[in-house]
Amino acid sequence: MRTHLHDREFMALLQTFPKMRYVEYPFPATPLTLFGDEESLKLVAFGLHPKGRGPGGRSGAPTGPIRAAMSWLDAYLAGKEKPMPTLDLSPFTEKQKRVYSALLKVGFGATVSYGGLAELAGLPRAARFVGSCMADNIFPIFIPCHRVVRANGDMGNYSGGVEIKRFLLKHEGAMG
Repeated sequence: MRTHLHDREFMALLQTFPKMRYVEYPFPATPLTLFGDEESLKLVAFGLHPKGRGPGGRSGAPTGPIRAAMSWLDAYLAGKEKPMPTLDLSPFTEKQKRVYSALLKVGFGATVSYGGLAELAGLPRAARFVGSCMADNIFPIFIPCHRVVRANGDMGNYSGGVEIKRFLLKHEGAMG
């Protein structure tokens, strides 16, 4: 798993969203970097450390959506519900948004198979597409792709690594 962005990649990301800021959130399993502007959260990444950037750079004071995301994460870790921060879903197709919308209905502590999620999204026989959506999810935890497991109940893969997926599922009480 990548642990940092190289300077040119980081600069390209910042140029995509010129008013974007980022904050590292001290998530227990691994730090999370939250990227956002005044409109919405743009990206959430596990263990991503913008190389050579820090206080005084574009990290600065968190934007409203980043503050809302930090508050949501605090509530999540406490096992409480809180309104979802505004996520920028513009990079996704309508079909991907259907999958993510269906996944948001899978509650804390529950899991669903790839095929089951495809059915929930109204896309029967699209388990592989659902797997691709999970791999493309730029909002881990917020769009809870960790709740998607294989049909046989095995955890399967996770963008942050299987140890983080295990941590999240244990935290939610979905596995012993």
